[in-house]
Amino acid sequence: MSERLISVIIPVYNAAAYLHRSIGAILDSSHGNIEVICVDDGSSDDSLSILQTIAGQDARVKVVSKPNGGVSSARNAGLALAKGDYISFVDSDDWIHRDCLKILLAEAEGRDADMAVCDFLEVRNPIPESFPPLQTDYLVSVHDVTSAGNDILLRSSCWGRIYRKGYLDGVTFPDGLQFGEDALFNAVAMSIHCNAKIIKVNLPLYYYFRYLGSLVSRRSAETAWLDLCRAYLHILPKLERKDICIRLAYRAAFRYRHEGSFTIRKKEVKRNARAVLNSCNDLLHKEQHISQKERIQLQLLASSPLLYRMLLLKNGKAALEWERTLKYRAQQEKNASHSQE
Repeated sequence: MSERLISVIIPVYNAAAYLHRSIGAILDSSHGNIEVICVDDGSSDDSLSILQTIAGQDARVKVVSKPNGGVSSARNAGLALAKGDYISFVDSDDWIHRDCLKILLAEAEGRDADMAVCDFLEVRNPIPESFPPLQTDYLVSVHDVTSAGNDILLRSSCWGRIYRKGYLDGVTFPDGLQFGEDALFNAVAMSIHCNAKIIKVNLPLYYYFRYLGSLVSRRSAETAWLDLCRAYLHILPKLERKDICIRLAYRAAFRYRHEGSFTIRKKEVKRNARAVLNSCNDLLHKEQHISQKERIQLQLLASSPLLYRMLLLKNGKAALEWERTLKYRAQQEKNASHSQE
């Protein structure tokens, strides 16, 4: 199994403070047959020189420099160069457990799977000096594309997993999308490869570093979800099997409508949400892979914002805390607009 080459793609933009930690963890992997493709996306800090220094010390590291084009174009540039039997992505401020690639490869190979996904641990400053040891026994579940499309861990990020290279044939990251580009990437791959087998490993092998000011923290609550919904709808005509992207378009529209209802642009959000949900409803009637029961559920949620909110609150307190954050941001925005008048 050690002969399998894994290509690890890292998009880099102004990440000088994190590169030694991120790349160092990959190079320390217990699966040593790797190529690490670092794509510098027009950084204005010392990222490129740090990458070149690391590459000079380890031949497994390859550095690509390109004008700034966003994370999607950087990952696509890495994909075009990847020679591995399997592909993995790591963000430049994150890192992996040294056994991450070894365990995911073992599970993917042992079960003839197209993708293997691990849990992740969210880390914030101050970073702990050490983390609890991994469990020696862990749960592994097997999924098809339908069940994977309903699991947020399996369908959202592109990091924390390995893909069989052939599974990504014909799939690229969408340029111009600032949020959810990896979710769309996964949805398209699932829609193209409808018979894929996907493995979920119940171990936190990926360390996701969340810091104040990150793109995810700064994103506009409503605009990002609307852009993602429109992206799902835009890609649909190119897909033979459309059910996964229809489901995800509904979910993005629900989140857009809900989160936007706490902003100062409520009327605009309501109007936009009605338009994209009408498009979803039109597509729903033509999709044979969605059951009658699920059709009814989606249409009920589309027609009732209150029902959707009740569903969110039923799933835990996190939704209520996020609502408070949105209300606070809306008040801050309202105060700022009044002060400028």
